[in-house]
Amino acid sequence: MKWSKVSLTEVEKSDAEIFSDRDFRVFVLGLPRTGTSMMSGIVERLGVNFYHNTDTKENKKKRKKQERVRYGDDGYVMNEDFYEVSNDRLNYFLNILSTPYSGMKLILPLRGMLSSLLKAAPCRVIQMWRDVEEVRQSQQASYKGDLIIPEEIAQQQRDMLEAHLCDNKVLMENLNIPTIHVRYRDVLENPEEKIQKIADFINTPNNISDAVNWVDPNKNRFKEECLIPNI
Repeated sequence: MKWSKVSLTEVEKSDAEIFSDRDFRVFVLGLPRTGTSMMSGIVERLGVNFYHNTDTKENKKKRKKQERVRYGDDGYVMNEDFYEVSNDRLNYFLNILSTPYSGMKLILPLRGMLSSLLKAAPCRVIQMWRDVEEVRQSQQASYKGDLIIPEEIAQQQRDMLEAHLCDNKVLMENLNIPTIHVRYRDVLENPEEKIQKIADFINTPNNISDAVNWVDPNKNRFKEECLIPNI
């Protein structure tokens, strides 16, 4: 495959040259509550210029206030860092297209211009996976609380989540985009091995130690073996 650089120069590079020069972008893709924030932090610590604007002091203060109102002082606590772009997204996209070795977190399913963005410049994708019942219960705790869900509805939700993950896997294959598939719990349980694979995949300039030390297994609050049925 040959790519023309987004700068609109006439220079073309081979895949090997793009990889060795780090002349590509890195996108972290996944459903909400699949470890995308964790992986975004890893990628940033590995040296990618990772774009996000949700984690200012003001935003964090606002989120904590909302959590107290929603769940009480001893209730559910969201991740401290979201690593998302919540506003001015178009300009962020354009900056990424013109900045090799930059990156962004994208939530599945991809809609509108997002899939086109991935085709606009050389990129590599890290897709996060997690047991769909863990995802379902984590999403519910984050957004709805301990609501009792009939099993029929819960299964529909699991099917939808699984479909979004599988559909994106097929999309990346059809777009011929280099993609590494990562399971959330694999990183938590063996961070050094998994992060080294990610580092090799994105040709990181940094040692993996900071990324490994940043991973916190205690943040996994919805393990499959500890889930409560019908929540």
